[in-house]
Amino acid sequence: MLGNSQRLMTFLPSSFFKQGMNTLFKLNKHVPLAIKRPFILSLLQQVFISAIDDGDMDFLRGKIIKIQITDNDTEMYVGFCHRRFELHRPLPADVCISGKLEEFVYLAARYEDPDTLFFQRRLMIEGDTELGLEFKNILDAIDDDTLPTVVKRGIALLAHKLSHLSS
Repeated sequence: MLGNSQRLMTFLPSSFFKQGMNTLFKLNKHVPLAIKRPFILSLLQQVFISAIDDGDMDFLRGKIIKIQITDNDTEMYVGFCHRRFELHRPLPADVCISGKLEEFVYLAARYEDPDTLFFQRRLMIEGDTELGLEFKNILDAIDDDTLPTVVKRGIALLAHKLSHLSS
């Protein structure tokens, strides 16, 4: 089944994906946090499970990270407490990591390494930069095997399509 959807996606123009993603993020604003929370938290727990088990996420205890996608005005406020991620309604954040949606997709797909994205200012850290850099290092150390295969493939295909749009 995944193979057929992947083949279909290869025939669709790259611009379709960017428009579709931006539309989804705009619709996202109308979905209550209570509905999104279980999915997002489950994904975060799964992606960062090794870092959580090793105690590498403890630096986030009592801190709030704001993730801001600048080209579609999306924000997420993430905290960490008792070995679990938390999503919050907007509140003052200790650090903000911001950038365009495609940069976050490239980061997730490992199309670009975090250092490149931050040094080229395609992703920005504002606020407690030490906290932001520590989080960036955790992102860089994520084991790709923690992502479900369908998510990993979807992100890789999306990054590929977006990179063709930028060329």
